[in-house]
Amino acid sequence: MPDRNAYDPIPDVEERRNYTRVLTVGTFLCAAALLVRAGHPRTEIGVSNQTLTGAEDPPFVRAGHPALVSNETTAHEDRTPQPCVLHEGGPSSVKVIQTSLNDPSNQWGTVSCIPASTSTSTSISAPGADIRITMERKQDDRTNPTTILGFGGAFTEAAALNFKTLESEGQEAVLELLFGEDGLGYSMGRVHMNSCDFSPKPYTFDDVPDDFTLSHFDTDVTHDVQSGMINLLSRASTKISANNGNLKLMVSPWSPPAWMKPPLPSDPPNSTYASTMNGSVQPSCLREGTAANSTYAATWAEYFSKFLTAYADQGVEVWAVTVQNEPEFPAPWEACSYDITSQRDFVEYHLGPVLRRDHPQIKILIYDHNKDDAPLWASTILNSNASQFVDGTAVHWYSGSGDRHLDGQVGMADMHALREINGVGSNKKIVIGSEACHCPSTGYAEGDLDLMWYRAEKYAHVLLADLAAGSSGWIEWNLLLDAMGGPNHLNNLCDAPLLAVPYRAASTKYNPPIQSWEHSKPEPVLGDAKPREDIERDWGSPTKYIDLGIIVQPMYYYMGHVSKYVREGSTSIPAVVQSASGDDSSRTFRNEEDVSAGGGANYLVRDGTEVTGWPCEGSTRQSWTLLPMASTSGKRLVKLQASGTEVDGREMTACLGNVPDSSLGGLTLRWCDWVGAVGVYEVAPVEDSVDKEKGYETVRFMLNETDINSCLIVKPLRNGGGSNGMRGGVQTTIGSCDSKKAIWKLDIQLGEISSSYFAENGTNGNEGDVCLTTGWNFLQVGAFDISATTPLDKSSSSRSSSRSSSSSSSSSSSSSSSSSDSSDGEEGEDNEEEDEHNGKPYSKSIVILNEASDAANYVLRDDVSGRVLMSSSIPPRSIQTVLL
Repeated sequence: MPDRNAYDPIPDVEERRNYTRVLTVGTFLCAAALLVRAGHPRTEIGVSNQTLTGAEDPPFVRAGHPALVSNETTAHEDRTPQPCVLHEGGPSSVKVIQTSLNDPSNQWGTVSCIPASTSTSTSISAPGADIRITMERKQDDRTNPTTILGFGGAFTEAAALNFKTLESEGQEAVLELLFGEDGLGYSMGRVHMNSCDFSPKPYTFDDVPDDFTLSHFDTDVTHDVQSGMINLLSRASTKISANNGNLKLMVSPWSPPAWMKPPLPSDPPNSTYASTMNGSVQPSCLREGTAANSTYAATWAEYFSKFLTAYADQGVEVWAVTVQNEPEFPAPWEACSYDITSQRDFVEYHLGPVLRRDHPQIKILIYDHNKDDAPLWASTILNSNASQFVDGTAVHWYSGSGDRHLDGQVGMADMHALREINGVGSNKKIVIGSEACHCPSTGYAEGDLDLMWYRAEKYAHVLLADLAAGSSGWIEWNLLLDAMGGPNHLNNLCDAPLLAVPYRAASTKYNPPIQSWEHSKPEPVLGDAKPREDIERDWGSPTKYIDLGIIVQPMYYYMGHVSKYVREGSTSIPAVVQSASGDDSSRTFRNEEDVSAGGGANYLVRDGTEVTGWPCEGSTRQSWTLLPMASTSGKRLVKLQASGTEVDGREMTACLGNVPDSSLGGLTLRWCDWVGAVGVYEVAPVEDSVDKEKGYETVRFMLNETDINSCLIVKPLRNGGGSNGMRGGVQTTIGSCDSKKAIWKLDIQLGEISSSYFAENGTNGNEGDVCLTTGWNFLQVGAFDISATTPLDKSSSSRSSSRSSSSSSSSSSSSSSSSSDSSDGEEGEDNEEEDEHNGKPYSKSIVILNEASDAANYVLRDDVSGRVLMSSSIPPRSIQTVLL
């Protein structure tokens, strides 16, 4: 296939700086087609700002009932944004930090809040959301809090090589951005043992066949020293230590040396071992398998120990290892496949005993692959003799379907199941996200702000959802890549929050050489053609970093809304976005008089998206069209269709399936024309079910393809629903029509389908309706107790008192933020903020994410006392961190 990283040398550095690169469609399509695989990104992801328009499908009309047309949306311009008001009896001080698409250059800005007074209204402008958090945890609380270990990224060879291309000042800036007090505050990391695809070429530390004593193992790990990986790790660790932290480093192998692997079908006949580290046989990649008498499995376990000792000798301490990166996938790059049994045996007979003997302090994490199969792997291995050596389970965010749009979009219910399987209390084992990234290419290379922002929003969504489910942390993929998303020896280019563009550095003394991993024929990078001032204004990457050769993408700032404040030792606390406050007939994104759903374009409509239940918000993600189907029996037969848009503005439609996904455990959307995959449901009214005054009827959706008593039902989450509660992403499935879970309210005009099961059967804050939802709500929340962590950093303090303004100006300009970077504040402003908060550290961090194209008013309420703490508004496509 074409080499996407190859490009012609440009002898003149200034010519290179000015070179404009545009992505070639042919190369992209070729690479995407060749490299789509389960478990890692390969095809482009899309995003659009266009609003959803009405579908062409005919509305369903039944005698006595008006048409059900629900896939049209409009911007609700009559919504009045709410100023940030601190309510009586609430906290004495609140800090609201905000990043908004309305004003990309003002990242991590501060929204002004005013105290309530007799002249200030304490009611929220309708419609608005009721966000409830548990300020004080009770002994019988529905959740068992998981302590946060931290956040971080991968110290790949690609990251180290890009780091080396920067001048010393640029390198220091990267370290501060990622690990510093004014940056993301990362304290976790992941590094590959031997090479991975984000290496320029494969390598190991012992290539001598059948060296069972590993006498030829390079104990100096020379390659990792020369590539700069050890240097980057050491400097990051020093930066973290300066902030009273410790680097928790995870080691993951992609492949053992080729001589430990059996030959692939593509290898020459009569080969005794594999010719390359790329690819893998199944079910086990090791010669002789992983049984107790396997010489190669025993040697591979000793290889782990040698590597860990060698890193310690370099001053790099390791916190944990994963048994294998993506064991279910025989990738075209470095790979080693295991099935559950072979990994279990490798841990029990080899890796566990060796590490217990040589490195007893180092934790062992199993699996390290996609969420959909994680519960099965964990339940099997943790109920075996291998469990004595296992400290937890690592998961990736990819969908496994080959559709990169679904990365980060599925598997939340599996996370809840995984947390439950990994135990509670003193028996609790670690659950942690160990890899996440968007692919292919970078937002900067594509020159697309919508793409950058969509990727940032999905980062934040998955991060909040994972933590709510009980994850102990989150490690993204590469910490730093080049403008195109490399280097990668299979041209598996991906995105990262920080990009190295040394050729854009302002220094006239530094002319970065073309690196050995950069070859010929550069592909166009649209961001290179954009002036630095325009990049800051339009995309939010500060010019001061561009002048050091660094692009800071929106993903970075969205990540910081969590990682800057939710430090090691924090715990997730119960929080949920309820339906609209006040009138039951209003919704967060829809006034009572509206006949269309709000929120803007729904980007989650596609085959494979999970269909869930969330508190009703009146958005396009909860709007359904009932498509009439022919019936000879007089039954009221329909398909349930969701509508949205694709990257190029095309309308997208998908319909509710008829069989739960075997791995995810719930129903998903399927393309509407897939016969046999899409459900045809009979709308069966419950007796005396029509409430004409309220505009809905109570029904069951009976699956028509079977004579069995089968209906659409809600499926409660395991793990008590985690910190979001039972209504925070409840699954849907097929079950008994006699169950209360099969009763739905169908809105006659709007096509809103809701269940009152939890309103009638929920307890401890789980009471309330849920609406049938594509994926998840536009408006989301995550809440954390940060009282046991390091006090608030100086950077946000300085922003709090400089250039802040009220959030109540308008729904389109209510971002009201201050400075765009962390160094604009003065020391005196730090003192001023400290005085405002009486020198006391904040104890709660509430992160509010709005993916909608509409603003959302909200009240923040203590769920235990019912007391309103504050009221405010969040602009469209924005994220806020509220510190209490």
